[in-house]
Amino acid sequence: MLGDMTGLVAVICIFGWPIIGMFFRHQRQMAELRMNALGRADETLLAELQELKRQMAELRDTTTRYDMSFDSALQRMESRMSHVEQKMLASAQSPAQTAITAQGRE
Repeated sequence: MLGDMTGLVAVICIFGWPIIGMFFRHQRQMAELRMNALGRADETLLAELQELKRQMAELRDTTTRYDMSFDSALQRMESRMSHVEQKMLASAQSPAQTAITAQGRE
């Protein structure tokens, strides 16, 4: 009985070790492939994140430029309104002053 077992153990050892070695080598290669795929995915995500940051900076610059343009347009409008108001006050006072000076001459 022991002799039969010894032969079986010898056969299992002879053919088992290479099979076990191939299994573990395959597992290692699969793990390396997964790591490479994750590395590429990380690079892709990093590139997308950098592109998103660039777009956000561009959007911030654009909104700042439009905000400054809007502010300068408001200042020009306020200046024009002030000028128009001054003209209207001057024209409103002018007939009144003309009437006062005309009364004073009479």
